[in-house]
Amino acid sequence: MEDNFAKADWYQLPRLVSLSDLGINDFRYNLYRTKVTLDARQATREHFLLFNMFTRDIVSALVNGKQAKRLFPDHADAQSWTTRDCFQQIRPDEYDNRFDVSGLLHEGENEIIVVYENLGHAHGYFPMEELAGIREAGLSLTESALTHPLEWECATDMAGITLGWNLPACQTQGWQTVSLDTASRIPAKGNGIQPKSEPNGLFTWYRIEFELPSRQAGVWIPWLARIQASGNGFMWLNGHNIGRHWEAGPQREFFLPECWLKFGKGQKNVLVMGLRQTANGADLKAIEIATYSNMAEIRK
Repeated sequence: MEDNFAKADWYQLPRLVSLSDLGINDFRYNLYRTKVTLDARQATREHFLLFNMFTRDIVSALVNGKQAKRLFPDHADAQSWTTRDCFQQIRPDEYDNRFDVSGLLHEGENEIIVVYENLGHAHGYFPMEELAGIREAGLSLTESALTHPLEWECATDMAGITLGWNLPACQTQGWQTVSLDTASRIPAKGNGIQPKSEPNGLFTWYRIEFELPSRQAGVWIPWLARIQASGNGFMWLNGHNIGRHWEAGPQREFFLPECWLKFGKGQKNVLVMGLRQTANGADLKAIEIATYSNMAEIRK
């Protein structure tokens, strides 16, 4: 299911207010939204959507429901992105996320939705001291200067979080059923092996249900999820956040804490993934729930 942006908890954001000013300093996904009325001349001439950030985080944008083409950075999905130019603070006239919106705007009211990947504070260099969020953003006649600043709304969580899609009791009417690859071997680690598809949205949710056998008395067996997917985001096991999913390797295996697992016939476990679409989309190709094959059973 694609995130239902309209159901997020929106509020008007004053100019130059950062996410840090709002008390958001952790790694999470935030939303920005604006509606702008353009005349025919503006809709034709304003070809660029520019963002001046507080720190070198990444945004993706939908303009009137269509994906905006990224101009810079051209490769924005590597974990090393935030260390680029990390010894230099972002200037107020530097637009470090830029998009081509040619053909996406029209005369009248236009809506722009932005997913912001808030990476939290870095561990060193200038980013450690920076605020988070978008400082200024808007449309422009040129890629090098902001000619039409816009006023924005902000939501400090994805709509899926607000609606409880990360919780096991979530109702899934209207969700699409997808088929997974159950025949191919899922690699335990490695980069450049993630599924590659065209991005068709901004943020996609997946929900997987599974059962585990009953536990044997005196036996502890550690369980994992082996995942083959593109997209960056988080995972929840039975409503508990168990960490990040990042399409860049090497990790493909994720420990499932036994304290949050349910065992036995009829005991449903729910694993939820919320993924920001990258250049490879957010495509869950395969998932396997298994034991760690290289660990012996630990008996009391």
